[in-house]
Amino acid sequence: MADDNPPPPLMLGPRTTTEILHHTTTIFSARHHLRIFLTLSFLLFVLRFYGEKLTLFVTSYVDNNHELESLLSRVQPPPKPISNTTITTHRNRHHHPLFELTPFGILEDDYYPVDDELDHQPNVTSFVLDSFNPHYGFRSGKIINKVYETDTIINNDSVIYNNDSVINNVELEDHEVNTMMSFIWVIFRSYLAIFLASVSIHICVHGVVFVMVVNDFLNRHDRNEHALGLGVVLGSRRLVWLVLLRWVVRYVLSLVLGCLVFKEVVDPYLWIKIMVRLMFMPFSTVSPWVKGFELDFIRFIIAWFSFDILVSFGFFSLQAWVALADRPRRTRMGVIKEGYRLLPVMIDPAVNLKWLQILGCGWFVGNILTYIFGKVRAYMYLCVVEVYFMVAWMMHYVSVKSMDAWFNGQPFDRRELEVMLER
Repeated sequence: MADDNPPPPLMLGPRTTTEILHHTTTIFSARHHLRIFLTLSFLLFVLRFYGEKLTLFVTSYVDNNHELESLLSRVQPPPKPISNTTITTHRNRHHHPLFELTPFGILEDDYYPVDDELDHQPNVTSFVLDSFNPHYGFRSGKIINKVYETDTIINNDSVIYNNDSVINNVELEDHEVNTMMSFIWVIFRSYLAIFLASVSIHICVHGVVFVMVVNDFLNRHDRNEHALGLGVVLGSRRLVWLVLLRWVVRYVLSLVLGCLVFKEVVDPYLWIKIMVRLMFMPFSTVSPWVKGFELDFIRFIIAWFSFDILVSFGFFSLQAWVALADRPRRTRMGVIKEGYRLLPVMIDPAVNLKWLQILGCGWFVGNILTYIFGKVRAYMYLCVVEVYFMVAWMMHYVSVKSMDAWFNGQPFDRRELEVMLER
């Protein structure tokens, strides 16, 4: 009597890390595939090379902008008048910080008078009066000539007031306004250019790799032009939101870590130099190095790349391929959840692939290769290896999807692969 039960569904794709890498190498080195993969590697090379040059241009522009440095150095609070009643307080203070950050600027060590200076002051009244512009008036709780003073008391021999909120208006000249506008325009234009280029190229590369791997499982040998066109279309329709989300996560991560690590930097000009480097961290490996903060730089690099590895592994290792395969049938949140759900199905090969990727094209390896072989050769190698591991991760996704369907008794065969390529 024949068995009426249907046969169990077949599993597609390799199962171990070795099998994944072997199948990836076979696809990558095939004659009809190699040309496309090298083209994708060249796109990533252009993005990395010119993104690095653009980042260096922007950081050099900020570092050598002496007019901007002079402008920021003018943002200082006005001198605080001292009365007889406050001399005792100053004498009891034996230590002052080198810099003190206030909502209105930076107070340097010169802001605090030392004991010897106070002892030699014959009269505090003359010091107080010298601190004011003769055109300024002052009155308790009023705003006069753009200086706000509170709790002002006029005595016969001294002037006492508690300045809780001082607005030091810095009037900018025409050339200073032009300097500030030029700085903003350079940052905006450069960031917009590298942002659009990065999003566009990563969408195209992921889309084309997706089409090439699926075609290999289907034993299709489409023309290169057709594979490129279909990959660009699928990537632009299904992957834009995820690439933008990845940029947002990495951008916020770089700023948060930068604010925590470089929180002791109080000089406005130094802080802007660091912040500009932090802004470009999602696109470029130029480090936020500032002279005098080498230890903070090392701490930032360790924290940045550690968190970046964790985020890229747990948040984006499979989600890109889930979005390309199932986006028409899933919501964006559904894509994120599906990636998390599938990751533990074959966790050992996933962890091994991530470690191999770090060793093959990570930041540390890239710096070593750049030092030995030069920037161009190192970037070419890193971009080829990056595309290679994209193929490996797509191969891993097909294996995970097939195994998950097999566990649930659902079919995952040629028909499911063909549906993935439908526009």
